[in-house]
Amino acid sequence: MGRERRIALVIVVLLAVSGGRLLFKTKDIPAFRQESGSVFAVYFASSTQIMLEPEFYWGEPSLRDLAQLLVAGPADDDLLAILPPQTVIRDVYRRDDVAYVDFSRHLVTNHPGGTSGELVTIYGIVNTFASLPGIERVQIMVEGRPVESLAGHVYTGEPLYPDYSLAGAWLI
Repeated sequence: MGRERRIALVIVVLLAVSGGRLLFKTKDIPAFRQESGSVFAVYFASSTQIMLEPEFYWGEPSLRDLAQLLVAGPADDDLLAILPPQTVIRDVYRRDDVAYVDFSRHLVTNHPGGTSGELVTIYGIVNTFASLPGIERVQIMVEGRPVESLAGHVYTGEPLYPDYSLAGAWLI
């Protein structure tokens, strides 16, 4: 095998192993962007893997700003919404270090189910709201009350701490 073929083979293997998608990912924040304020993330589902990916924004968001962005869904076509269809956020408020996010019943009734899907929904919500300074935990509520679970796999009856393990290398 010639030297060029070996080099080409090594490059192909490296691209396959490292996930070529990550090497050619677009819509990242440029290293030197002229914006005021700080950067924050809203977490959505990856369209190719069972994981969360952040969509980055500039500014100083309020809880309501985060709620609107989460309900609107991702701007990036490579990402998927984490909230089931027709889900709205009825209210969002803070007490001490806990954000309370009150959803319509559609969060439960329209959820597709499955452990992975439930984890992506829950931690997309929790990680998004816990990104605000001073918010350490997030209580997911439906129709004004805490719910034990969205789809029967993950306990949500108490405020949850963020978990960035589903976000892979996208820790912020």
